[in-house]
Amino acid sequence: MLKPMFKGNVSQEWCLRAIQGYAGGFSATLLSGRVLDYSLISRREWLRGGTRYNHRGIDANGSTANFVETEQIF
Repeated sequence: MLKPMFKGNVSQEWCLRAIQGYAGGFSATLLSGRVLDYSLISRREWLRGGTRYNHRGIDANGSTANFVETEQIF
């Protein structure tokens, strides 16, 4: 969505990059007494974003609709 703005005369300091997703984390103490830090980051793919009624299935480039990429950090 920002590509046309970057090509124009709009300064990048006025453009905010945002994702649809979740980022969070927590700490847990294991029975051995060690502390485990856990982070979860999930985001929707931007190539075929949109409501599920407008974008379904797969396109010619292999991008699937409403695909979610998830990362776990321990």
